[in-house]
Amino acid sequence: TVAHSIQDINAFIKDLPDIHTMSIDIETTAVYISCIGYTCLYKDGRVRTLVIPFINPQKAGGAHWEEEWEEIEVWKLVAKLNASDAVKVMQNGSYDSTYFVVYRVPLTNYIADTLHGWHSIWCEAPKRIDFIASICMDTYQFWKDEGKEDAKDDVKGGKIPKSAEGIENYWRYNALDTHNTLHCWMFIAQVLTKPSLAWALENYKQEMMQQFGP
Repeated sequence: TVAHSIQDINAFIKDLPDIHTMSIDIETTAVYISCIGYTCLYKDGRVRTLVIPFINPQKAGGAHWEEEWEEIEVWKLVAKLNASDAVKVMQNGSYDSTYFVVYRVPLTNYIADTLHGWHSIWCEAPKRIDFIASICMDTYQFWKDEGKEDAKDDVKGGKIPKSAEGIENYWRYNALDTHNTLHCWMFIAQVLTKPSLAWALENYKQEMMQQFGP
């Protein structure tokens, strides 16, 4: 689901205490957060994804939320999501979590990271999320070209597609990042917690501490 109203976000978080694990990913213009994706695993087994846009070239001025009070309210809801008790999962989340600190919506319980979990087990393997997903997910399909409107577009370089179809693909790209990151973590967590691989879990704890410091 892409949030087009505050009601869309409220509907997503009304069962916030029932969320067990929350995968998060942001897209940026290299300066500003352009959208935030959340994929949530609920305690009853449901999985739901929400993308909250902030920059939308299809609207006047490029702002997805047309009224200032709306965007203020949306950021309050983002703060609530980020501060929830759910376990937070990201792919190389030091980048995303730094943006959240700058925006004053810091994360609580960010203890799961697919890049560092993967590296703790298979240190010589590629650490890109698309490679990790190709190993962890039976339903894997390459999605990293979803956000590109044409060959000249570079999502990670901060360019945002301007056409209606392009921006929808951009949001889908963000959604798939979080969806696939969550499912990769479910695989990695099963490996890290095997009694015979206690060394891998110890690697993970050390790596996460070194990543973020005291």
